[in-house]
Amino acid sequence: MDGWNRTRPQWKALVAASKAPTPPSERVAVSTCSPKRVSYNERWVASRGCIANREYDEDNGEPSNEPSIMHNKFMTLSSVQTTSGTVNNVVYVSSANLDWWKGQDRPDLKAYENVVTLVSAELHKFYGEHYFEDLYNGPGTTGNNSYGDPDPDPETDNNFHSANNEVFTYPRQVHDPVGAAIERASRTCSTTTTDDVIKVANFRISRSNITGILGFAKKRGCTVQVVTGDVGDDPDTPGNDHWLALSLLLEAGIDIKVCHPSMGSYSEMHEKTLMINHGPTAGLYIGSANMTDGALKYADESVVRIMKTSPIWAKFDQHFNALHGYCPTWDGS
Repeated sequence: MDGWNRTRPQWKALVAASKAPTPPSERVAVSTCSPKRVSYNERWVASRGCIANREYDEDNGEPSNEPSIMHNKFMTLSSVQTTSGTVNNVVYVSSANLDWWKGQDRPDLKAYENVVTLVSAELHKFYGEHYFEDLYNGPGTTGNNSYGDPDPDPETDNNFHSANNEVFTYPRQVHDPVGAAIERASRTCSTTTTDDVIKVANFRISRSNITGILGFAKKRGCTVQVVTGDVGDDPDTPGNDHWLALSLLLEAGIDIKVCHPSMGSYSEMHEKTLMINHGPTAGLYIGSANMTDGALKYADESVVRIMKTSPIWAKFDQHFNALHGYCPTWDGS
């Protein structure tokens, strides 16, 4: 669990359950990523992540930069009982926390989220035995902000690759897999074709390499569509990185839709998906990571790629189109 949860009733209940005298097969084990909560920008946050370790550095009572967090939202289930029978090796990946969007006392406030469940022995083993174990044991280490950077040795690489799926883990300092996927797709953009489409649904977008590549793809002839849930600051104080990044996309002629209460009676769009329709990196990219530098370099995150040949593709494409059609257009004001 992310260290922000310390002192919350849910965290206390899990810790109490972990100490109960139950048989090993029924035991609950809890690993809390950071040793304490700290104040940052007038809110409580973890002092570090499980693996990510941009630690709390006190400066006049406040951290000099935002500490790392454990931001993953995945589960592995050895078996699930369905109406059709038992399904083994299930992996659940989502944009949603197992929580209320704005707190238990505000159930009226909601957000657009997504989740995918995959059945794969290989994927289950990677998430459950490799990545989860590293997260679980991470608080006892000094951390590793280059954890997800590619390693040519498959025995020590902390990512997963198969014919049907890939998993990219963060933090990483050298290689941005999402940016690289968009860049490769942009090479085959053309004004004479109609299937070269890139769709982004991400709560926060601010990485400069991604905004630059999306602008380049649009210029080359790709259809680029963006739905987001956080435009950052307003035009009077454009130093906010989200607002500036979206302004650059707008200048590139990219169609931006925003679902946020500030746009009217809309819930916030909290999803984190990328859909590439063409080229060698075609597929659905889904997980916990926003398109920010903090998510890439200083947070525990994961993104799974599902190939376009999967039947899941059509469902997510339909959902994106519905969001893009419903959320209002952002004009930079």
